Amino acid sequence: MLPAVPRNSSRIRVYDKSFVFWLELIRNLKITGMQLEKIIEYIEFAKLGTRSLPAKARLLAEVRENTQQKRRSLQETMKKADDVLENFAE
Repeated sequence: MLPAVPRNSSRIRVYDKSFVFWLELIRNLKITGMQLEKIIEYIEFAKLGTRSLPAKARLLAEVRENTQQKRRSLQETMKKADDVLENFAE
């Protein structure tokens, strides 16, 4: 999925800012629940440069919408839990 990480003369991997950026991006996309296949698709689009901007925007819009739906669902669950806890306090 990602390019090989260069190593120094002691064979220790040397991560540059670009590589760390990609790792953080992948982690964040995974946190949103994006499937690995979609993450790979996004990375492949990114390798194509600016001509893939519409495709990358579409994928990120899907991620955003899915994340918003999860957030709404979690907020509803929290409200229900708060209501139950409030009844315990009475």
